[in-house]
Amino acid sequence: MPRTMNLIILTIFIVLCYTQLISCDTYCACKCCMGQPCTPTSQGSLFLDACTDLRCTIQCRMEYPRSCPPEGVSGITEGRCTSDPPPGSAIQQKANIALITIFFSIFCIVKLYM
Repeated sequence: MPRTMNLIILTIFIVLCYTQLISCDTYCACKCCMGQPCTPTSQGSLFLDACTDLRCTIQCRMEYPRSCPPEGVSGITEGRCTSDPPPGSAIQQKANIALITIFFSIFCIVKLYM
């Protein structure tokens, strides 16, 4: 029984660590175009601590000035907050490595105790 409890506690701890790793970050996805009429295209994603759509839109204009028009200039700037890291980002790679490590660790623990 103590081995089973240790296994359960360790598994819960690992899952909580993984959840904290990937859910604490907030991203801002930018879509912009210049002129009228235009169709916004993805410019990329930015990391923001406390993301709001307004703050995101402002950051998009600052980060991508050639694609995202400032206030009063014709065109569209769309900034949307998301919890998904951009594909291929360091955070996404870190999360993938953590997930693989967690599953391997759980496999080893289960094999050791069972």
